[in-house]
Amino acid sequence: MRSLSFRTKLTIGIAAVALAAEAAVTIPFVLATKDLGFRALSEKASAYARLMGPQLQFVLADDDAVAARDVLKVFALDQSVSGLALYTVDGKLLDGIGHFPARITQDGVAPGVAPGRALFVSPVRTMQGRVGSLAITFSTRDVDAATRQQWRTVGMAAVFAFIISMLIATVLARSIAGRVRRIGAAASKLAAGDYDRPPVRAGADDEIGRLAHSFNTMVEKVREQFAERKRLAESEHSRLESEVGARTAQLEESREQYRLIAESTNAIPFTYLPSARLFTYIGPQVERCLGYSTSKWGTPDFVRSVIAPEDADAMCARLEDSSAREEFAVECTAVAANKIAHQLRWVITIGDLKGERCLRGLILDVTQQRKLETGLQQAQKLESVGRLASGVAHEINTPVQFASDSIAFLRTASIDLMSVIDKMRIANESILADAPSKESASAAAEAEAQADLPYLVGEIPRALDSAQEGLTRVATIVRSLKEFARPETHGKTEINLNSAIESTLVVASNEYRYIADVETHFDDLPSVVCHASEISQAVLNILINAAQAIGDVVKSSGARGRIIVRTRRDGDLAIISISDDGVGIPKHIQARIFDPFFTTRDVGKGTGQGLTFARSTIVNRHGGELIVESEAGRGATFHIKLPIRPAHETQESAA
Repeated sequence: MRSLSFRTKLTIGIAAVALAAEAAVTIPFVLATKDLGFRALSEKASAYARLMGPQLQFVLADDDAVAARDVLKVFALDQSVSGLALYTVDGKLLDGIGHFPARITQDGVAPGVAPGRALFVSPVRTMQGRVGSLAITFSTRDVDAATRQQWRTVGMAAVFAFIISMLIATVLARSIAGRVRRIGAAASKLAAGDYDRPPVRAGADDEIGRLAHSFNTMVEKVREQFAERKRLAESEHSRLESEVGARTAQLEESREQYRLIAESTNAIPFTYLPSARLFTYIGPQVERCLGYSTSKWGTPDFVRSVIAPEDADAMCARLEDSSAREEFAVECTAVAANKIAHQLRWVITIGDLKGERCLRGLILDVTQQRKLETGLQQAQKLESVGRLASGVAHEINTPVQFASDSIAFLRTASIDLMSVIDKMRIANESILADAPSKESASAAAEAEAQADLPYLVGEIPRALDSAQEGLTRVATIVRSLKEFARPETHGKTEINLNSAIESTLVVASNEYRYIADVETHFDDLPSVVCHASEISQAVLNILINAAQAIGDVVKSSGARGRIIVRTRRDGDLAIISISDDGVGIPKHIQARIFDPFFTTRDVGKGTGQGLTFARSTIVNRHGGELIVESEAGRGATFHIKLPIRPAHETQESAA
């Protein structure tokens, strides 16, 4: 609903004030006039009561109704009197003329009368007190007529005054509202940003005039401030444009430098969109590395055709895995356009591209690095074999020695047996020829005595067993050494982890046999898919560290330490735990023991590569964990956690 204008409100307000003032003056005047009329009737009733009082005393004393009527008739002749009545002291009617109440109370109170009449009750008294009551009823037509005339006069005056006040209010409102409206219009224009309008005319030197003058002063100040702000804004805008231009140029230069740096390295930057299975960007060096143009990488599923078939499913699953968070790294084999295989390492960060999940990162060709690592690992393995060679030679020498001794004994025994057999053959031939010879029998008996035949019969089987045992021990050592030192195949294979650990223990036996006893507790494990020789090398490195830690404790005291090797299964993991009761690892260096070249050994006694290789093999190559628990002076325990199956095989089997 549209609200009333200020002018209308002002007009109505002035008129309302005028009407209120007129009503405040005229209404009390009219009411006072009416009150005067009723007061005159009251005084007239009192005068009649005084005049009739002496006569009515005797009438009431005699209880004479006829006499009462005669007295009342005289005063009933007054045209303004519409009724007279006389009542006893207990309010009982004695007689009456015209309009009167049938009864009044003992206190002289009469009930109400009809409109147009006024009732007055006066007591009739003697020296002894009140003896009755006189009720006089007057007609109020004269009073009412005078009141109505007064209302008409006042009403006409009120209408005239209202008209005059409306005219005055209209003129005042028009004048005041017009001036205020001009100020309001100027303020609206100012609020809309129009600072060029002329000043508002002030008019009379009153409150509104002073308001207009103040408004004009304010507008002038605002104009000055606006001009100053505009000047500053233009200056600042020019400065910002210049700075933005400079910054944009710097950004473009920096971006170009970054692009040149990123695209001039062998690392291939990329942005991959899993939802579309394509690269939205890939560095141009990919063509130099793999021989495929950048446009081909922008087609869906092209990456699957590049990755080697044995790695394609697992690699694509990792790229499209929506559960991956933050960043991760993965390796795969890719086949270049010239059919040469490359080992690629993907370092990937999760990002966002226009509201869609994307992968950003670098592709590194680690083919040569992996070849060097493989060579280094093989060299380290050969170094370990060479380091253990004297111990292995000693291990082989002992069983070979008693096998050789047994064979030498068997050779001497066989010569003696041949002599006995030869003499017995001669004696046997003489008997068969029916010409027994005592000399030949004596020679055979003498040969048997010289050979000590009962001794040979008892010792020859034992010598054969000893020789067989020694050769079996040699075969076991050679088989373990061969299994430990076998060259690495291209990929992971299934192995019996317990058997591989046993072979490693045999190879390393010379490291601990004189200072520690080894306990093995092997659980029944399924075949584990891994690089067998690498796991054996990692276990060997930890065993050597354990033996050295125990050696630092027992030294030349003749005491023996203990190494405990356990295997168990925990869900999808195979866990190898190797514990020793050596010197332990202090807390302050536990975080550094896997760092390359870090060692607590004296110079020449340790390279600092054993645990580094073990961690790299277990964590990076197999996706497992290598955890150490140790306390200085109380030994150490290394836990190797290996996935029984690679992660992608586990996901496929679960699906």
